[in-house]
Amino acid sequence: MTRQMAFNPFKILEEFSTKVTKADLSQMVTCFRAMPGWGNYDTQMDFNGNFEIDIADISTVAANL
Repeated sequence: MTRQMAFNPFKILEEFSTKVTKADLSQMVTCFRAMPGWGNYDTQMDFNGNFEIDIADISTVAANL
Protein backbone atom coordinates (compact mmCIF):
# COMPACT_ATOMS: atom_id res chain seq x y z
CA MET A 1 0.00 0.00 0.00
CA THR A 2 1.36 3.41 -0.91
CA ARG A 3 0.19 6.79 0.17
CA GLN A 4 0.54 10.04 -1.69
CA MET A 5 0.44 13.42 -0.05
CA ALA A 6 0.21 16.74 -1.80
CA PHE A 7 3.06 18.98 -0.75
CA ASN A 8 2.74 22.71 -1.11
CA PRO A 9 6.21 24.30 -0.82
CA PHE A 10 4.63 27.70 -0.24
CA LYS A 11 2.45 26.64 2.70
CA ILE A 12 3.57 28.04 6.03
CA LEU A 13 3.41 25.42 8.76
CA GLU A 14 0.05 24.91 10.41
CA GLU A 15 1.43 25.45 13.91
CA PHE A 16 1.62 29.19 13.27
CA SER A 17 -1.65 30.47 14.65
CA THR A 18 -1.26 34.02 13.38
CA LYS A 19 -2.60 35.11 10.03
CA VAL A 20 -0.31 36.47 7.34
CA THR A 21 -1.07 40.11 6.53
CA LYS A 22 0.03 42.69 3.98
CA ALA A 23 2.27 44.17 6.69
CA ASP A 24 4.18 40.86 6.78
CA LEU A 25 4.68 41.06 3.02
CA SER A 26 5.86 44.64 3.37
CA GLN A 27 8.41 43.57 5.98
CA MET A 28 9.62 40.84 3.62
CA VAL A 29 10.25 43.42 0.92
CA THR A 30 12.45 45.45 3.29
CA CYS A 31 14.47 42.29 4.00
CA PHE A 32 14.80 41.29 0.32
CA ARG A 33 18.26 39.97 -0.65
CA ALA A 34 19.50 40.26 2.95
CA MET A 35 21.93 37.68 4.37
CA PRO A 36 23.19 36.92 7.90
CA GLY A 37 25.28 39.78 9.21
CA TRP A 38 23.26 42.41 7.38
CA GLY A 39 21.19 44.73 9.53
CA ASN A 40 17.91 43.89 7.82
CA TYR A 41 18.28 40.06 7.86
CA ASP A 42 15.58 38.30 9.88
CA THR A 43 15.89 34.54 10.42
CA GLN A 44 12.12 34.23 10.85
CA MET A 45 11.63 35.50 7.30
CA ASP A 46 13.98 32.91 5.78
CA PHE A 47 11.42 30.15 5.22
CA ASN A 48 13.53 27.93 2.96
CA GLY A 49 16.62 28.16 5.19
CA ASN A 50 19.12 29.16 2.51
CA PHE A 51 20.44 32.10 4.56
CA GLU A 52 19.12 34.70 2.13
CA ILE A 53 15.77 36.44 1.92
CA ASP A 54 14.93 35.78 -1.71
CA ILE A 55 11.95 35.56 -4.04
CA ALA A 56 11.07 32.08 -2.75
CA ASP A 57 10.60 33.47 0.76
CA ILE A 58 8.51 36.39 -0.51
CA SER A 59 6.41 33.97 -2.59
CA THR A 60 5.77 31.89 0.51
CA VAL A 61 4.37 34.88 2.38
CA ALA A 62 2.38 36.12 -0.62
CA ALA A 63 0.84 32.68 -1.21
CA ASN A 64 -0.42 32.63 2.39
CA LEU A 65 -2.11 36.06 2.37
